[in-house]
Amino acid sequence: MSTISLAQSAGVLLPQNVGIGEQASGSIVLNPNDWQNVAGIRVIPFQLPNSSANAAPNLSDYLVEINPGQSFPASGAFSFKVEQNLKLMIKSAGASKAQPVTLNIPFPSAAITAPPQGFTTSPIAMGGLMQTIRGPFQGDASNASVLLNNLAAPIIAESQSSLFYLAPENTPAGSADVLVKDKDRKTHFTVAVLSLQMSADKLNLLKGESTAFHVLVKGAESLPPESWWGGEAQGGDVDTLHKLLPNFHPPTGLDRGYLVLIIENLSSNVVMSGGQKIALTFTYPQSGKYGYDGTLTATKAGGFVVNGTLIPFLRKQPGTGASTDGTATSSDSQTATALRDKAQQLRTHSDTLRQQNSGNTDSRVRKKIEDEIAQDNSNADKLDQLAYDLEKASINAANGQGSSTISELRKDASNQLNNPVLQAKNDEPQVPAKPGNTPEHPGTTSKPNTPGTTEKPQETPHTPTTPEIPKTPTSTPQTPDNSTTNKKKEEKNDCPQRGKGCVALVIDFSADYSFEFDMSTVSKKLSDAGCDTDYIAPKFKDVPKESLFSTPTAAEIKAAQDHNQAQWDSVNDAEKKHREKVAKGVEIAIEITNGHGGEAAPGLPCGDVEPNDWRGSYLRRDDFHQGNYKAANKNVCSWFTADLTCYGGLTPKVVDELENLTTATCKAASTIACGNHAGWEADGSMSSAKSTDTCTNGSVWWQSGYVKEALDAEIKRRAAGQNKDYSTLIQALNSSTVKSTTARYTDHGYAKDHPPVHARGGYGEKSSDEQ
Repeated sequence: MSTISLAQSAGVLLPQNVGIGEQASGSIVLNPNDWQNVAGIRVIPFQLPNSSANAAPNLSDYLVEINPGQSFPASGAFSFKVEQNLKLMIKSAGASKAQPVTLNIPFPSAAITAPPQGFTTSPIAMGGLMQTIRGPFQGDASNASVLLNNLAAPIIAESQSSLFYLAPENTPAGSADVLVKDKDRKTHFTVAVLSLQMSADKLNLLKGESTAFHVLVKGAESLPPESWWGGEAQGGDVDTLHKLLPNFHPPTGLDRGYLVLIIENLSSNVVMSGGQKIALTFTYPQSGKYGYDGTLTATKAGGFVVNGTLIPFLRKQPGTGASTDGTATSSDSQTATALRDKAQQLRTHSDTLRQQNSGNTDSRVRKKIEDEIAQDNSNADKLDQLAYDLEKASINAANGQGSSTISELRKDASNQLNNPVLQAKNDEPQVPAKPGNTPEHPGTTSKPNTPGTTEKPQETPHTPTTPEIPKTPTSTPQTPDNSTTNKKKEEKNDCPQRGKGCVALVIDFSADYSFEFDMSTVSKKLSDAGCDTDYIAPKFKDVPKESLFSTPTAAEIKAAQDHNQAQWDSVNDAEKKHREKVAKGVEIAIEITNGHGGEAAPGLPCGDVEPNDWRGSYLRRDDFHQGNYKAANKNVCSWFTADLTCYGGLTPKVVDELENLTTATCKAASTIACGNHAGWEADGSMSSAKSTDTCTNGSVWWQSGYVKEALDAEIKRRAAGQNKDYSTLIQALNSSTVKSTTARYTDHGYAKDHPPVHARGGYGEKSSDEQ
């Protein structure tokens, strides 16, 4: 019996845009038609002989030969050097008599282009589809690997500027970790894996019958806010999008990005609500689900087919350098880590610039900010490269291999680490928001864009080893011979600000949202307790932005921006006014913040407090409390703060550092330096959440109740005429109130405190509630 060989369609996948002499890698696939329109990939179809009569071909049965004697399994990637005419031979790996296939693949005479400095990829991935990573690669896929959630992903092709891999088909939707390794250099990404889920209530319809259908983009909620900035289209049928929306323009890097979902009815026997093709957009923050519900109505009986295509217009995600394999010296390894940390600070700074200038319509300002963002990213890439070069040289030296560059690399690293990466928040570059107006911060009026920062002269910080000595009166009369003298002596040993009243500042971002628990009741109780209270509840407006369906006028955009800036101005003014009152001397100073809290992040080590939606600015916890501490320091009997937001435990951490170190980084280990405490009698801080946790409306309501209880008791005392001072309120706030909350810090002030115990908890320190 003779064997009949059948031809099977196959294809060679190669990277596009490679130069003669460049190292590159490709692969063989059995579904070449599926790759014809994939960006960055060149497809060369051919017929692969099948050596079995009835069995489908298996790529593991074949070899790819580049040069005589240089063969690779056809089931994996193969590497080659780009020539004007690349000759490939695909042949059987066994004893098959099938004839080899010879391919002559021409390459245009293009020079090798310089690879990117750093690594970037799309912030999203989809199972079963190709993903692209741009970066300075070696081009040899045999020395590269990609792990997606610790599972190997096959590499399709590689050049010296790009790597293409296939996301595993069964990757679940949601946040995913990507680790790419090229030779001995590793880079880490966090991406969101998306899946498009489509369903219908009925799959077969009678004539005239209707059914609901549903489209859901799963995993989009795991995209972090910093990924929702504009970028070029990443795959998808952009031509169809332009036909549906002729006036469509991709978002720029300073505009919010979006996902475009194209839904197309492919069946002639049903009519789809909204038209046979519709385009939907999703952006950040998204209200509701990332999906669509529609209706199909049959014009005649039968089934139907509806297709969905997702096109992201999101910025590329920068990679984070990871430690090189091998053992470098401890000092070089620490230096490399510090360089990578500094690179992340630069990338965080670029995200902050985007936030601060989103919606700015001045082309001159936008160009300047875009240039600064590009410079930040370029410098970050250089720091990552330096970290890798230093580690590599150190490993080589440790292995006995000479390295003539290691001393220069160490010197360069030292210079980079000793130069400032970011300017202080209240000293950012001056960029005019509009002609004739040069604000202190980009995209704002002359008020600071970070409301928690005020212009104050630099102060020399105190350290725990040199605590500030409180200036409390200690002299006594020389002849204490009567009761009046004893009374004066007792007063001399009391707080200098006793009886000077209560001053409170409440900043309530949640009051603008009906579904969030606000601080209006707490504010009223503060006033009823006799406190001079400033209650700030800003009401912001959405800044209209160009979308697929509307284009706001410049006047509409400016009106909303001006309104929001006025709201931030009111926050700034209240903060300044509060600090001025405190600095004059009061018995107790209170600050309460309520809204949405941000966790610690590069560039924001203590997080922030802001409204539910992005409104152009935010309160930095470190700056806000630092300014309040300076105003209160030795000017109060007690300083009390409450942070009723997610990750609010960072506020007690800030207060702990200020009270004992006089500066706040949210990184220092807790210590005790009583002379640095702001208040004479007691200082405290509380939050409804730990420094690493979110919180709920319920916890805000419940734990703000502890403050209300203390204020209710004070209101009753004052109604009974017992209003000489606030010593009882101070004791309540700094004992039962603080110690009942999720995160807390208390001390006994600069005059009464004694080491070594302070009450701490909820921010990474060992909890201690005994003093």
